[in-house]
Amino acid sequence: KSEITSTPSAHRIKDPYSQWLAFSSDGQTLASDHSERRTFTLIDTTTGRVRSEVTKPSSMGKTLLTAIPANQSMLYVVHSRGVELFRLPSGERLGGIPFSDTEAKLAAIADNGRYLAAAAADGAVTLFDATTGDRIGQLEKQPQPIRSLAIAPDGSELAMIVSAEQKQDPALLKQFALPELKELSCRSVDPRTWTVQYAPNGKLLAVQEDDNILIRERKTGRRLAILRDVAVGQFTHDSRFYAAEPYRSRGKEKPIQLFSTANGQAVHELRKHNSTNYSPQQGRLTISPDG
Repeated sequence: KSEITSTPSAHRIKDPYSQWLAFSSDGQTLASDHSERRTFTLIDTTTGRVRSEVTKPSSMGKTLLTAIPANQSMLYVVHSRGVELFRLPSGERLGGIPFSDTEAKLAAIADNGRYLAAAAADGAVTLFDATTGDRIGQLEKQPQPIRSLAIAPDGSELAMIVSAEQKQDPALLKQFALPELKELSCRSVDPRTWTVQYAPNGKLLAVQEDDNILIRERKTGRRLAILRDVAVGQFTHDSRFYAAEPYRSRGKEKPIQLFSTANGQAVHELRKHNSTNYSPQQGRLTISPDG
């Protein structure tokens, strides 16, 4: 059970199993999930109280992604074997969409809920219709492991980070048009590049290179800003800012900072909190739809 305390300005929900967070479009429900957990939690953000603890179907694999597409009242829980759909805010299960011949290791879904991409361990990436489960197409297998997948908010483009063959060689940032899966660009990036994210406005990318976040133009790849010594965070919904936590601060008091995506300057410190076990792969930060 989650332990909840509240103050006049905020709610603190102590849940050692929280890994994935997603807000509903109206900002009134927060979904909290973990890849190894057999339940997920739906929280009323106006009171901080748990609406329900929902048990996942026994047929589900490891959770890869929890998302609530814009203007939808459904929670998508993407796992290694498919997708489970739940009604909000009740948590009622609406159905499941299996991956027929794909054991997914990574997944991404468009903010508009149109497309879902799943990457298998062998480097194959399959594109699905997220509402029907129909298979739309598949990319050729990538020669090296895929580190990250992302879909543009409007569903028009897919981006991925592909590992280098040799440790010292550049990794690759690839972008593909959807739904055709036509390659638009392939750029060499730092070998320590791990993740890629689209900004809500669809014009920017956030690319994690080791302990820095680079803000780049989506179409040209031009670097606009560099956020130093931070872990993967989240764009605000107007794409003007990026919220992130310091990368190297295990077990110490850590400020969550808000950075300008135009020049990389820290413009605000959101709050301070303690963390005893934090890594950029485990930590999750999300922002409500109204910012």
